Amino acid sequence: MIIKELQGHSGCNVSLHSESSGERFVRKISPNAEYNNRLNLQMKKQEKFKSSEIHVPDIIEYGYIEDLFYFDMEFIKGESLHEYISKNSSDNISNIFSKIESYFKNYTVLEEKDCRDIIENKVNTTLEKISLKDRAEFEKYREFIVDNEWSKIPITAYCHGDMTFENIIVSKNSIYLIDFLDTYESSILLDASKMLQDVLYFWSWRNYQKKSISKNMYILDKLDNIELFIRNKEIIRALVVLDILRIIPYTKNENTRNYLKLCLERSTSRRYKN
Repeated sequence: MIIKELQGHSGCNVSLHSESSGERFVRKISPNAEYNNRLNLQMKKQEKFKSSEIHVPDIIEYGYIEDLFYFDMEFIKGESLHEYISKNSSDNISNIFSKIESYFKNYTVLEEKDCRDIIENKVNTTLEKISLKDRAEFEKYREFIVDNEWSKIPITAYCHGDMTFENIIVSKNSIYLIDFLDTYESSILLDASKMLQDVLYFWSWRNYQKKSISKNMYILDKLDNIELFIRNKEIIRALVVLDILRIIPYTKNENTRNYLKLCLERSTSRRYKN
């Protein structure tokens, strides 16, 4: 039995269900047949993810409903990390965030890969999705992104793909990752860029009136002292720009679009330091 529809960000139908026994689970259904393979890949990433500090909801079952791929997963009762940050003290935040710090400090590199062609292609396809009349104002970001050392990108065993605070659930002093995303490469640097995008520009707070500025600065200071962020500063910065740019074609709200433009300008300013 469906209890309620849940908010998702991928276009998939996400709903909370209850079994006759009273157990609850979350069902995620592909929005169309063309998305079936992507949702299957996302489920597999979630299923294979392993971390001593971070958990994921267990996959219960999967299959097809009227030609649409779906999977059922464990329901985690908790709150999103951005909500937790807004409500809690720095001490409490530090206890929770230490688990994320561990994720960015302890990872397995499978190989180093030249990703220049992949990044160039991702930039080009993103710009092609922007209307011709608007494309010129975003072309200037192509060089900023591509003009980096992409020849030795760490390919890692695990990569969430969309590691914003919205996709991190805090439950009983534990954290869970949800809404895994299939990505163009499996690199922890993609997770680092999504985390930095949220910390700097409050993406998960975009529909909230109040922003936790001092707490985000506290988290930013912690990220700035992690070796992964120090060693790959310029690459992560370029990925943040690419992350923001990729949102533009799907943004219909003019205020959000203008805000994203400001984020792009700030991220590419040489005066900016993260």
